[in-house]
Amino acid sequence: MLFLIRSLTAFTLFVIGAAFFTISLFIGVSATAGGFVGAKHPGGDGSASREAGQAAVRHFGPLMVLCAVILALIISAVLSFGGVFPWCRKPQNR
Repeated sequence: MLFLIRSLTAFTLFVIGAAFFTISLFIGVSATAGGFVGAKHPGGDGSASREAGQAAVRHFGPLMVLCAVILALIISAVLSFGGVFPWCRKPQNR
């Protein structure tokens, strides 16, 4: 029963973490790429920055998803099987 609870907790944390890390990486990479282009060519209307951000996400998208999934998998396993949550701890015999 404890393994089932830990597995369900790990799965829930994995889904939430993978979505969070994927979105965060997409936003961070596109903003960074757009910022670099905007800094090199100031005074434009921002279309070059937007295109650079889209190209970076298109180019590095699969790698970002893979990194987000691996990171979420490791973190969810450590949190649920490490006994961080009270419902995932082994019962103590007194």
